[in-house]
Amino acid sequence: MKSGRQRVGQRIHVYWSDETAWFSGIVQEYDAAQGFYVLYDDGDERWEGEQEIYRFEGDADHEGEDDDQQEREGEGAIVVSGAAEVAQGDHEDGEDEDEEGDGDAIQSDEKDQVEMEDESPAEESRSVPSCPQPIVLQHDNTASEGEESEEDDESVTASEAPILYEAPSRQTSTRAQSVSAVRALPHRGVLQGSVLRATRLPLIGRTEEPNAFVRIAFVEAGSSNQSLMLRCKQVLAVTLPAGASTDPVWNNEESTGASGKDDDGRFQLQVAPPFLGQGAAQQPAWQQLRGDLLFSIYHSAQDRANDFIGQASIPLSRIMRDALLNLDTSISIPLESRQGNPLSSGAELFVAFQFEPEYAPERRQSVLEKAPSKIPSLQATSRQASTASLSAAGKTSSVRSAKKSVASSKASAKRHQSSSEVNRRKFERQVAQENQAMAKRSLNHHRRREAKYTFSTHAETKTRGSAGDHRTHKASSNINRNKFHQQLHQDNKAMGKRLAAIVQPGADAAKKWRDERKDVFAAQDKDWVRDKRRLYQQEKDYLQEKAQAKYQAQNELVDDVMALQTQLAEVKTQVASVKANVNRIVAMNKRDSHVRDCLQRAASKDKSRGEGTSDMMWSDDEGDVDDSTPSGRYRKDLRVLRQEAQQLQTQKQHIERQSIELDAQENTMEEEIVELHRKWHFVQTKRAFQQKMASAATGYRSKEMKSKRDGMELSAEEEEQYAIYKAQLELTQLQIAVSVLNDKLEKGSGAPSRLASGNTAFSCTSSAASEYLQTKVEKRVAKIKRLETEIGEWRSKYETMMVSGEYEQLRKQIQELQHLFFVCQSEAKHVAAAERAAQHTKEQMTSAFQRQMLAEQTETEILFKKRQGKQNMKQ
Repeated sequence: MKSGRQRVGQRIHVYWSDETAWFSGIVQEYDAAQGFYVLYDDGDERWEGEQEIYRFEGDADHEGEDDDQQEREGEGAIVVSGAAEVAQGDHEDGEDEDEEGDGDAIQSDEKDQVEMEDESPAEESRSVPSCPQPIVLQHDNTASEGEESEEDDESVTASEAPILYEAPSRQTSTRAQSVSAVRALPHRGVLQGSVLRATRLPLIGRTEEPNAFVRIAFVEAGSSNQSLMLRCKQVLAVTLPAGASTDPVWNNEESTGASGKDDDGRFQLQVAPPFLGQGAAQQPAWQQLRGDLLFSIYHSAQDRANDFIGQASIPLSRIMRDALLNLDTSISIPLESRQGNPLSSGAELFVAFQFEPEYAPERRQSVLEKAPSKIPSLQATSRQASTASLSAAGKTSSVRSAKKSVASSKASAKRHQSSSEVNRRKFERQVAQENQAMAKRSLNHHRRREAKYTFSTHAETKTRGSAGDHRTHKASSNINRNKFHQQLHQDNKAMGKRLAAIVQPGADAAKKWRDERKDVFAAQDKDWVRDKRRLYQQEKDYLQEKAQAKYQAQNELVDDVMALQTQLAEVKTQVASVKANVNRIVAMNKRDSHVRDCLQRAASKDKSRGEGTSDMMWSDDEGDVDDSTPSGRYRKDLRVLRQEAQQLQTQKQHIERQSIELDAQENTMEEEIVELHRKWHFVQTKRAFQQKMASAATGYRSKEMKSKRDGMELSAEEEEQYAIYKAQLELTQLQIAVSVLNDKLEKGSGAPSRLASGNTAFSCTSSAASEYLQTKVEKRVAKIKRLETEIGEWRSKYETMMVSGEYEQLRKQIQELQHLFFVCQSEAKHVAAAERAAQHTKEQMTSAFQRQMLAEQTETEILFKKRQGKQNMKQ
């Protein structure tokens, strides 16, 4: 066994009792006082002490225990109902009834479990428990180890194949003390129930009171998000119609005992919980019962199919939690629709339950007492089965007494049992239980046939509208139940063949059977180990492939990152080289600039000196220069360089003056071009505006432009063009007026016209202009006279109206019309509001009708619509 320090880094599975589930993680640290510090897969971190329930991955001692734990968690409630109740609830044909009865009897035998102890000393040294603590009820009396061990003989599953492997027994001293200090819970029991009454049921079609009856069914366990409609159901009982009432009553609370009638909706349910723990610490886990009880209420109609009203479901674990504390309970369940929404009327269903517990017997009985010598056939009677059982008990009495004497002599020390012996004892118990189950099935078969015949004779007198008689379709739960029954029949046949081969007559039959069984067990053990190893290898290969894929993805990511880093380094190198070149070029430019500035300063100093002085100095120096000496040659070169510099400076100044003159000319030409372009654009715009004004009637265009100008709809350019156009028109009129006045002046004075000799065209148009002006003046005068006449008429009418009082009448009429107009406006608003309210009410009624239609749909219609929708999507 590894120490705590060696467990660091190992994977651990811890059971959390508050959430009733196993959680996996990795051990990060170990402390002798606090325990293991676990980092879970979902991110949680906490210390787990040694009193917690945990196990480590990779330990070989836990493989068989894991399988046994899964088998215990999968166990739930076992349903058994009477033959008359099933016949009244289903009313199916003879074959379906036979198969259902066989399945019920098989399920009634499945209420036991297989739990054996492997008393290996090496495994007893384990001190870490693998199962959660059972539910403990504090009582005065205690449970002995013999009572706990007796459950191993009684809890043998009848319809399952022999279990060849079993989890090793591990228990601690603290667990044994806690078990011995409490009372053992019942290991099984019978739950009886009946439907009492319902309140506030909704009306059928909003007018008819419902003629309600209740169908009670057991719903198998499923996933949390799975609807009740999609899970398998088994009908337990059906009540009779209670009559037309919204508060129907089927049973009274005083008559809820077991002595009621068979047709009032009473049902029975045999429940056997899964067992948790090992050895003496084994306790039934009633809180882990799986499954629900479904109460469906229908309206029994005479002329049509039954109408669905509502349903109520309650988990079996909740019922048993209350029944263990109080054997007689009565609860109320709110009714819901098939979609899980509560009914609008607040309807409730009242149901009564009564639990009859069964406790483990005080003494362990030998399994060989229950093993008959022959296999009863399906046609055998119950009397033959009981006779076979008694004969088998007589044959094995000597063996039982011998075993008891051996056990009493070795009571102080524990005897080690090999795995093959444990499996053989387990198989013997299973064979005995299977024989009893076969006898019970045979007896139930005959009883069912008699009950069916009795029911069929009485069913002919019933009307067609009785409850449960309208069978328009076969539910999916019934189909699944029939398939399950067929599978059970095949398993029973195979089991019978094996048992027949085991109990063959002969002198060496027992030895032969024992030897063959050893080989079979060894082969089956090998197959089981090989399958377990194959599953483990498949899981390991899957995890390795997943890790390999993740590793490859990480490698590809690392390669991409490295490539990007390489490219980034190359770019950085290029940037550094470019910066170095730029710095070098900048340094060279600065040096050249410095040299240029030095030369310019030297040239400016030489230029500042006078030309005369320099010429004289040069002339003086020329005479004194001696070309043979180096200084003379230097002075001569300097003089030549100075002359060249002066010439270059003169040329530079001349070129600068020319460039300044050319820049001035260029600016002048650009200004002229801009001015000409502006004038050309102005002329183009003016010409386009004049063409636009001349394209239609002048008066209409003028009025349109004036209205746009008053409305400030003209742009700045259009307004400017319109002002120019008006000024040009006025100028033309003024010129015409001036010409007319000159003509009149010349005619009056007799002097020759100045315009006649100079401008003949203008003198020709003078007469037309005068006629135009005369016509315009005449129109203005006529208009003024007409307006004056109209003003006088309206003034007289106003004075007459004021004198006669018609003005006040018109004012009152106007006020009345305004009031009437306001009233009409308000009425129109009220009408619109009423229309909106009516539309909203209509939409609400439509949605309520749709919801009612959806709630009244049957299971077949909903499933048919879903299937049809899937087919449409596929097409």
